[in-house]
Amino acid sequence: MANGNEHDDERRNIGHVEYVEAKPGELGHYRVRLRLADGTRPYVHLAPSPRSPQAEKRVRKKAEAWMERVRVEGTVRAAAPPAAETETARAWWARYLDHRTAKGQQSVRDARGRLENWIQRATRCPRGRRDCAATGILAVRIRSLM
Repeated sequence: MANGNEHDDERRNIGHVEYVEAKPGELGHYRVRLRLADGTRPYVHLAPSPRSPQAEKRVRKKAEAWMERVRVEGTVRAAAPPAAETETARAWWARYLDHRTAKGQQSVRDARGRLENWIQRATRCPRGRRDCAATGILAVRIRSLM
């Protein structure tokens, strides 16, 4: 190799391959990070499998084929779906509590009380502040809740 760093060139050709450990009693899986023509780097998760040198070799061959296909086709990430209509937090909570009521859950009154006494009170705009009416909540107030 001209730059003397064979490992970097190999990674560029196959993307990044790593094994993702699973919870005890379950199988982990390999994932590959491909570099698409638009510069994005999505992960591709493979089916669960045991970790072994043979499995990693198979995954690297798959990744190499995928990267070649990406280079040839100029693959880019799919366009993001159009953004959903915006909904205020107050409207979302009302819809959520109505949904829970329709399901017949008993704790809706408790949840409504917690919402009014703790969440909405903490995120309410201070008196006389009109600039937070459009966004509903001041960023400073949100940070103080975290």
